[in-house]
Amino acid sequence: MDLHFIAAHLLATILAVLSYSSVGRSAVFKTGVLVAFGLIAGDLAASLVDHSISFDLATFGKRLPLDFAGGIVSSIVAVGSLPFLENLYGLITPFRLAELTDANQPLLRRLEENAPGTYQHSLAVANMAEAGAKAIYADANMVRAGALYHDIGKMVRPKYFIENQLGATNPHDNMAPEDSRARVLAHVTDGIALAQKYSLPKAIQDFIPMHQGTTLMAYFYHKACTKYGADKVDPNFYRYPGPKPNTKETAIVMLADVSEAVTHSMRDPSQEEVEAALEKVFQNRWDDGQFSDSGLSYEELQKVKAGFARVWRTLHHERLKYPSTTTGKMPIAPTVTKAEIIEENKEEKREDTEEIDPCLTATSFEPTGANSLQPEQKPEQKIE
Repeated sequence: MDLHFIAAHLLATILAVLSYSSVGRSAVFKTGVLVAFGLIAGDLAASLVDHSISFDLATFGKRLPLDFAGGIVSSIVAVGSLPFLENLYGLITPFRLAELTDANQPLLRRLEENAPGTYQHSLAVANMAEAGAKAIYADANMVRAGALYHDIGKMVRPKYFIENQLGATNPHDNMAPEDSRARVLAHVTDGIALAQKYSLPKAIQDFIPMHQGTTLMAYFYHKACTKYGADKVDPNFYRYPGPKPNTKETAIVMLADVSEAVTHSMRDPSQEEVEAALEKVFQNRWDDGQFSDSGLSYEELQKVKAGFARVWRTLHHERLKYPSTTTGKMPIAPTVTKAEIIEENKEEKREDTEEIDPCLTATSFEPTGANSLQPEQKPEQKIE
């Protein structure tokens, strides 16, 4: 095989791999430029090393634009073909994840408009989940995207979820527990339908049912037990149908979802109280077997929990307390008129004049003009 071809493309490939450091379409073009220079450098090196080939500057000059064009064209082809390949094979690339987490995505805008409370909850879950993913070197970009879309189904019937009620009457107060179960359960099926309608990748769709897994709707289950008697209520009827999380990323979002809800409901908790609440949540999900298919170890679970606690501590750090009056309003500075300011300046000038040390003589001042103070002059003495 041609030595020029091997050297040029080997160096170009190495540069392409080493230059991959950021997510974005523009990063591909930058890599293409580096590949172009790699092709040129490799071609030149091969020409100089291969003694069997006399270095011909004219021939190399002809290959130079071809090498450079090869790098640029390869980046253009890569960027242009990615959307087609992503849709054709259901691929989810870092570029696609970056696009999905853009706040201007139509589905996220719709969620913000129709269910603002759920949207804010999803943002908080995304921040918490991302920190947990980084703690165990999971795919933080995937986790963030999945967290943003995990509750999109709530926009169909937003009033049945407390974060969207904004102080209004909770409709579940006047509903039978089995009816409430049906309404809440629908946010999963509604979410999957919306995800399919907006062509979300399958990997992102999985976060919608898996963030609930097969957990128990404890509130409605206990309400049913109180109303009908525990012996007449099947707990499995009040469980989500699943499936359970099958990756570390989906497991992290499950934990972030319930952790954010629990800590958000606490009134002015201390750091110790938050950590205790997180411990209870994590242990409950672990004991319930929700992570049996995720590959998440107990050691990793503790690291994720520590990441969540750091996020909470960052968002709820102690703030400066501003002074206030007994009325609860900020004190207002007294109004000062212009005349009062002028009079005050006159008083200050008079005080300054009176405070001059009488021991000072005119010789303490340097003459600066015709009207300046002059030192007292003594008559000259004649020397006889």
